[in-house]
Amino acid sequence: IVQGMDQSLVDQSQISMLYYLLGAALSSLPSHRCKNIPCGEHAAKKLRQALRHNPRNEEAKHALSALVADPSITEASAEYITSLFDEYAATFDQALLSGLHYQAPQLLWDMVSAQAEAHKRGKFGTVLDAGCGTGLCGPLFRNISGTLIGLDLSPEMVEKARERMVYDELEVAEIGKALEKYQDKGEQRLFRQLDLIVAADVFVYQGDLARLFQACARSLKQGAWFAFTLERL
Repeated sequence: IVQGMDQSLVDQSQISMLYYLLGAALSSLPSHRCKNIPCGEHAAKKLRQALRHNPRNEEAKHALSALVADPSITEASAEYITSLFDEYAATFDQALLSGLHYQAPQLLWDMVSAQAEAHKRGKFGTVLDAGCGTGLCGPLFRNISGTLIGLDLSPEMVEKARERMVYDELEVAEIGKALEKYQDKGEQRLFRQLDLIVAADVFVYQGDLARLFQACARSLKQGAWFAFTLERL
């Protein structure tokens, strides 16, 4: 149907998204379910068609690189993450909390609060919720934070976090870039002023974590804490 239409009358980004959705569906099928060639090859073909219609389709780029195991792609792009979570923001909480019984923020809070009690640690001065999303960590960490800062790549997610009215500051930025101001010796007010960084379900989108962890270490006070979740593969 798509190929038979006058392409000048078609919104190429919408056609690209249709091919992306078809490719994503095919990639989820067992390899033998497709005729003649494995479903993965069919999926890759549809994803490449999606990119021909819209080379900036970040979802298709990400899906294709994952499907073909492109060794040059080591992490999800900032554009992909932004696009994905901007679209997901409106239904994120319901999908994760009701549909998937998402517990990462609660597990993170349980661990930090237990350790804080064991070490007789009171409030943390400045707390950064890195990759805050819609702010699910915010209400949990509010009472132990002097200043609570939320940070996320997705503007739509940050707006949802703002609705909770628990953050002192909210910022749309990439984590590594946002941390730079805490590493600048010329900014004495901010230099190494973070007492706690929390990151719930954030680093699964990163590749090599060494550089990002080093940036976090350079932004924290002496004796500060860094708490995060990871996925077991």
